[in-house]
This record gives sequence, structure tokens and C-alpha cells, in this order.
Amino acid sequence: MMVELSNLIVEATEKRKVYIWQGRNNGWNGECSELKRKAREKLRKWKNNKGRKEEYLKARENYTRKCEERKREKREEEEEKTTKSLKTEEQVWRYVNKERRRKTEVSGKIKTHEWKTHSMELLGGCEEKCCKINKGITTTEDRK
Repeated sequence: MMVELSNLIVEATEKRKVYIWQGRNNGWNGECSELKRKAREKLRKWKNNKGRKEEYLKARENYTRKCEERKREKREEEEEKTTKSLKTEEQVWRYVNKERRRKTEVSGKIKTHEWKTHSMELLGGCEEKCCKINKGITTTEDRK
């Protein structure tokens, strides 16, 4: 009797497929996760006035450097694998053109304030412009 009931219950219940999300592994490994955890810990300490800002910045820089290095290594491995699998000239040119379209990163060494002041010096002006209306003619002049 119990076996029959349990069979009926199993048949009556709706069966669903369970998908396990694994996400993208963008070059992350255990070391990157550990460095991120340490950086977050230093940030919490700094916010609670128990740590120093320099320690946090150093940990954050270490984390970003290591992860960028890992991503670069992973990208190089992928490129090597794909280049070995190319067999025809057409496939080679498709790969080359795809790489040509890829955008390059802008250098973060120059801060936005420095860009702004440099361009202002080149153009010979200041940030704000004012307009004068003289008898129906609109002109723009720099404020000095």
C-alpha cells in the first residue's frame, strides 16, 4: 500500500530540469577571489577608522594587477588554441579581421583634470563661455 502511494506521488509530481549556473570564468581563479576578499576587508577597516587608506589602495592595486595578468594569460591561451585550429586562409583572415576590430584600452595614466587643463591651454580659453548680444548679433567671448 505504501509503495503504491509513493509511486503515485512520484508520478503526479512535476519533474523539472535543474540548471546549474556556472557563469563565465573570465580568468578568475582562487587567487583572484582571495585578493578581492582581502581588499574588501581592508576597505571595511578603513571605513570604520580601524585601518589606513594606503593599505586599502595597495591591496586594491595588487588585486587588479593580478586579475588583469590572469585575464591576459587566459586570452593568450585562447588565441593560441584558436590559431592552432585555423586550417584555411579564409579562416585565418576572419580571425585577423576580428582582432583588428577589437578596441584597445585607453591609458589611465593621464587623469581627466590633466586632459581638461591641457586642452584649455591648447585652445587658449577657459571652461565657461559667455554670450553677448549686440544689436541682434550673437557673439561668444571667453571669460578671463
